[in-house]
Amino acid sequence: MSRSKQSFVSKHKKVMSLVQQIEQHHHHYDCSNSIDELLSVFNQMNTSESIIFLQHWNIEILKEKLLLIKSLEEFEQIWIELLSATHITSFVVYHELLLKLLTTVFDDDDDDDQFDRHAIILKILIPKLNNYPQSSLWKSFHYSNISVVDENQCLCNKSILESYHQHNVDRRCFAYELLKFSSFIVTINNIRIPCVINKLKNWIQSDFLLKNYLRFFSHSRDFAGNILTGHQRSLPSDPEFNYDCPLIRCYILFVLKILSIDPTVKDSYRFLSHHLNQLKSRIENCDNNSKQNEKFPIKWLIEIFITEDSELFEMFHQILLLYSTTKNPTIIDDNESEFLIHRLFEYFITNSIYNDSSVLLDMLCTDQETASIVLRFLIAYLRILPYHCKNNSQPWFAPIVRLFHELGQRIQKLDEKNLFPYSPKPLLRLLNNI
Repeated sequence: MSRSKQSFVSKHKKVMSLVQQIEQHHHHYDCSNSIDELLSVFNQMNTSESIIFLQHWNIEILKEKLLLIKSLEEFEQIWIELLSATHITSFVVYHELLLKLLTTVFDDDDDDDQFDRHAIILKILIPKLNNYPQSSLWKSFHYSNISVVDENQCLCNKSILESYHQHNVDRRCFAYELLKFSSFIVTINNIRIPCVINKLKNWIQSDFLLKNYLRFFSHSRDFAGNILTGHQRSLPSDPEFNYDCPLIRCYILFVLKILSIDPTVKDSYRFLSHHLNQLKSRIENCDNNSKQNEKFPIKWLIEIFITEDSELFEMFHQILLLYSTTKNPTIIDDNESEFLIHRLFEYFITNSIYNDSSVLLDMLCTDQETASIVLRFLIAYLRILPYHCKNNSQPWFAPIVRLFHELGQRIQKLDEKNLFPYSPKPLLRLLNNI
């Protein structure tokens, strides 16, 4: 047996031994009693071993336990232990686990909760993030060199053989969870984390984050997160299967949220246009100095977001908040940013849903999360649209107004028959004002 194979077998046995110890407790896993054991496991293993451990340990069990806890005291004690662990050998992998758990709790909006889970976690987390640079959490949440992200493989489900033989795989999962977590942090109401916010602003404005995340963006993935090989990839015109669109969407939304809280960025519209063109050209590996890249990449942006309704309308909403007001812009050259949301929305309805108002109607009647995001954007958009349409002959307004008239009629008919899932009266009033 070769030396490398002996080393692999030895590592395999050691990791599987640890995995088996935990798996014995899977069916009666008590979250409140397992934290010490979990932390001790990360102290016993190096980074490579802890990655393999997490691949074989079902994180969903801990996620479910955290969401099912009904006692405020128990929930708070668990997160104090999780977020206060400082003597972790493989801290980057451990913090990846924390990011997964944090985003799970932050994404959960159960109205039946007996206490505010978000507030409890933030009470513990915010002081630690503000304690820069002493806080151990900064080691991975806001590492000074993001290149550590691709030193280890992604924590998606893979076999141990794949983990040891694929040396060029990246930590895409960590990159994705970090973006989701950071996006949440910058949008917390009434809470400011100066050290974190300033660090994130600098990462965006210096292109530091863009340069370090490019290694992930250009890898197309299937729905399970696996990187597609050349013969599996779709046509070049289909970005969803040629690039990592979920991660790109998350990155773009993060940039928009950073711009929305940072008034120090001069001419944020030009900055955003330039930044997105840079992102597009680097992903596609083309010349970013070409004339076509001088304009805002509307078509490309819609293509990146088109497969996810909730993220598409979240992007629309962020653009609307950034650049649109109720004033009446009339000179496009001087108010290009004001017209951006109209140009984006017109391109979407004309080239993606082919002016079919029933598509928007379906979105408004779909699952609660998507419907609420679409409704939030439409209400905000319909409030500024009449001001921008007035005395304005720009060509993109006609299809927008026509679509909204049809949408209003469809909603009215359903509401008269009590077939609309909620009261559409505020939306109908705005639709009737156009």
